[in-house]
Amino acid sequence: MRVGIVGGSLSGIMAGVEMKTIDPRAEVVIFEQNDKLAKKIYATGNGHCNLLHRNALPSFYNCPDFIRGVFARFSPQDMEKKWQEIGVPLLYHGELAYPLTYSAPAFVRYLEKLLQEKGVKVRCLERLVDYHVLSNKVELITSGGKEDFDHVIFCTGGASGKNLGTDGYMAKVFEKHHYVSHSFLPVLCPIRTAEHTKSLAGVRHDAKIRIDVEGSLFAERGEILWKKDGLSGIAIFNASLYLSVNRAKKGTEIHLDLFPDYSLEQLGSCWVESSKKRSFYLDGYLAEPLARYLSFNGNHDPMALAKRAKDLVFHYQENYGFEDSQVSLGGIALGEVDEETLRSKKETRVSFAGECLDVAGYCGGYNLLWAAISGILAARGVL
Repeated sequence: MRVGIVGGSLSGIMAGVEMKTIDPRAEVVIFEQNDKLAKKIYATGNGHCNLLHRNALPSFYNCPDFIRGVFARFSPQDMEKKWQEIGVPLLYHGELAYPLTYSAPAFVRYLEKLLQEKGVKVRCLERLVDYHVLSNKVELITSGGKEDFDHVIFCTGGASGKNLGTDGYMAKVFEKHHYVSHSFLPVLCPIRTAEHTKSLAGVRHDAKIRIDVEGSLFAERGEILWKKDGLSGIAIFNASLYLSVNRAKKGTEIHLDLFPDYSLEQLGSCWVESSKKRSFYLDGYLAEPLARYLSFNGNHDPMALAKRAKDLVFHYQENYGFEDSQVSLGGIALGEVDEETLRSKKETRVSFAGECLDVAGYCGGYNLLWAAISGILAARGVL
């Protein structure tokens, strides 16, 4: 059997490894348009490569019912065991798992050697142009020519991280083959707000975020990083996915509680007492630019400031663009694939895995977990 894998992402690599594990005699070829495999992995987990969340919840994806079915067949715990089996011991920071090397480049180098050991052929700098599904084969047309395979797995990614070689170009190819798909949207990225925040650029502060879009509530605590035109930080990245999934309109309110460990009464009481001792008491609680922003309207009443600090409101405008996003929401509709095998329902000699499908999860290992599991399931679904 000849299996072609288009895309040398983590899903493509894991599909190749699993394919050769299941059938060592299979000829497996990975086509990658970049000069090396898995360029996007180098930027994950701040260069440390957060492979998975040990107790990943389906509700932390845009498609919880679909992911629930995926996890029933191959769970996060199964993925933990799989990494150990193929020689990748894990390092844990709470529920987050990283390669023991704690290095994305070292992890990718190991995977490259593993592919070589398994006999998977890798062809870099070959970009897919089109493909044709015939009665007994799939003809791939790449920048290097034409080649026939018994089955093809597409792991072509989304549109985020163009500097890392993912540009969403395959969407047009799949459209030609009449796949229902959803336009790519940038998620896991900063968001722009209506408020002018230039004076706060670079300020960081722990806060609890609350957003309500038509009864669907998002709440998460984390560090907020202000930018000149909006908000950033891990919790904001997750909020960007929530806002996109729920089709939030411009003007949607983003509520920040800057002191989630204090009740309003506690904070107000502290500030009333502190204000009696010194005029600059807010600087003991907040970075100076944020203290100034809190009292910008000239109201220096401690209780009024406490109320604002407990519910500081910004108004959503849009997500940042693909160049600043970690993941894309959108891609081939999940109804186009068999849930168990990830085979196409239209073209049975074709499968999909990874970010080219309409699956996106929160920060914290959710997306690399999906990439790895989907690659494995797609390979198993070939046979």
